[in-house]
Amino acid sequence: MDMDISPIGSSSLLGRLLAKELPAGVAFTIYHLSTPPTKCAALFAALPNAKPERTFCESHFLNIAGDSGKKSGKSSGDHGEILVFALEVLVYSTASLTTIFVSKADSTGYLHLLRLPLGTPSPLKTIATTFLRYIVTGRRRSGIKCLVSLFARAQDQYLFPGSIENEGKHLLDDRGLIRWWCRVLEPLLDSSRVRQGGEESNQGQEGDWTTKAYIQVPGLDRGETRNLLAVPTSSHTVSRERWTVGHPLLLLSQPLSAPPRCLIPRFPDDPKARFVEELDDTLPEIANEAFSQSPSKRLTLGRWPGVKSLEQFWEAMEFRQECSSGRLVGFLWVLFAPAEPLSSSGSVDVEPVGTSTTCESKADDRRDSATWLQRPRADLHMGGSRKRTTSLQSPSGRLMAKDHARRVGSPLAKEFKRGRRKALSGPIITRQPRTKATAPRRGSSTRNGHGQYYSWPVESRGQVLLNQHDYNRVNEFLLRLDFANQEAAGMSSARWVEEVRGGSRSSWGEVVMGEKQVEAVTVPTIASREERPTLLSAGLLRKRPKEAPVT
Repeated sequence: MDMDISPIGSSSLLGRLLAKELPAGVAFTIYHLSTPPTKCAALFAALPNAKPERTFCESHFLNIAGDSGKKSGKSSGDHGEILVFALEVLVYSTASLTTIFVSKADSTGYLHLLRLPLGTPSPLKTIATTFLRYIVTGRRRSGIKCLVSLFARAQDQYLFPGSIENEGKHLLDDRGLIRWWCRVLEPLLDSSRVRQGGEESNQGQEGDWTTKAYIQVPGLDRGETRNLLAVPTSSHTVSRERWTVGHPLLLLSQPLSAPPRCLIPRFPDDPKARFVEELDDTLPEIANEAFSQSPSKRLTLGRWPGVKSLEQFWEAMEFRQECSSGRLVGFLWVLFAPAEPLSSSGSVDVEPVGTSTTCESKADDRRDSATWLQRPRADLHMGGSRKRTTSLQSPSGRLMAKDHARRVGSPLAKEFKRGRRKALSGPIITRQPRTKATAPRRGSSTRNGHGQYYSWPVESRGQVLLNQHDYNRVNEFLLRLDFANQEAAGMSSARWVEEVRGGSRSSWGEVVMGEKQVEAVTVPTIASREERPTLLSAGLLRKRPKEAPVT
């Protein structure tokens, strides 16, 4: 197994963040797995006559364990720990967008074994919020939008087989689960400040950001969705004001004129992705000669014949099996977008067309391809009678500018000449061969953490770094274990930790001791006569039954 293991007890950034938020005096052991950014299939469908956008995927798996109070002593790595909570997050990165998808989350129901103080709130929500904030902070890039997405669906168990048989596991219904995830994502907006227009901005390490939360519940209208977010406690009534009923799919890197199938991400085990795949089967087969046909036929390229807009897509989602089986499901997003500069008058400064200098962005190429599909037929040929306007940002525009500079002898010609490669001269020095032992391993922790398509800082990597094959194998091993009772859960927890460690002699994991003083919720007791409930029958006398006559 190709992996890098951090020594046990080493303090990491994630451990320090969790220690500040967990209850004081309670010890947890965190197990964090991750994979390096690996090239994967594109998250969004490519535009017509365009290549799919280069996409990299990074997987994170967080497992939280606590002391069960039993010392088995079977091995040096087994200290009577039992897994209590797990969360899996997938990070998709492109040149124009970072998407963080919450894939799975589950608990075993053995949190009561940690003997938390009476009235202490459950730390599971705090762990999920801290881990997501930790991922977002490490993956957010300057000038690139970042989207957090998840699909809330209530089920008995996701990651811990047999945990449904544990009586201590608290299962939430469909409405309660959607509210729970809203409360998990809301702290991501807490550090923001209100700007003009009611938008919330978050100032991070690389400038100002606007943050906005969205929710979409198929089958519910806007009013019903907002009532779903309302909870009786006063501490969470703000959720109705901070969540927008709708979706941010039109605000991502794709152009607005793109077909709906190019605006919907395709996550694993997602009902939207399954519906998109079924709709793609209805696409008509169009030959290559379609580009020489009428403009009306070119506009239908890549468009579904039945569903022609995102509004119709969400209306059709209401009748899908996942959304119409009697349980509500929720699609939640949090979008982090770079704040646009404001002028002195308070309006947004917009650059004129053609003055942008970011020619390396793939989004510009997609917009050029979309505009090319909508051009008249005469513009599609170089020999057309209509004068063609070419942007300097497109490859053809740069070639034309280069050729023109050479002909007219402008100062740009000198710059083009400087870029020419000089003829090699001098002795030939052979290059030393790179052996397998000295070559850097693929996916090693020494890999550059920043690039054009992703951000991979060292402090935001897992304690164990696995390749994608070993990562999937470890997760499948977890799905074959048993967490039905405390004894089986303890043995399964130790087996999973040993499976990840493999043949390595060093232990892994990080012990985190909570530092936050949490006020316990006290239950009021009846102490005085005034606080006692009023009994309507307190002053009544029960009538004595008549005695039967003696015969």
